[in-house]
Amino acid sequence: MYEIIIASHGPLASAMKESLSFFFPENDLYTVEIDQSGIEKFQDQMQATVEQLQGQSILIFTDLLYGTPFNVAAKCAGEYAKEFEIIAGVNLPCLVEAVNLRKQQQSLKQVVPQLLTAGALSTFTQQAQLRTNEDDE
Repeated sequence: MYEIIIASHGPLASAMKESLSFFFPENDLYTVEIDQSGIEKFQDQMQATVEQLQGQSILIFTDLLYGTPFNVAAKCAGEYAKEFEIIAGVNLPCLVEAVNLRKQQQSLKQVVPQLLTAGALSTFTQQAQLRTNEDDE
């Protein structure tokens, strides 16, 4: 089992959590957002959140690879988490899958490859081509 944190620039993390509630009305995940209050306040909030989950496995979603939320999360998780992974480029399909797999009691190591697939971007044209290929077979 693992805990989930969403970290973002601005209100994206809270909006993602709110959107997730359409699929899982009771989703006990954490959000940490950097706003006009500055980096120090964000660092304090991230540290407090990760410290609260000390000794547990933590899955952290961030909006940007190597952005402030990513960098701060990596530092804090490295200090307090039993094990952790950070997935940059948070999206709703990936979050839905993360919560679903957590409910199935899967471990952090088990879910990461599945989440990368679930969160992969796709286009209409790509999906239409896949369906055409499936119909041809």
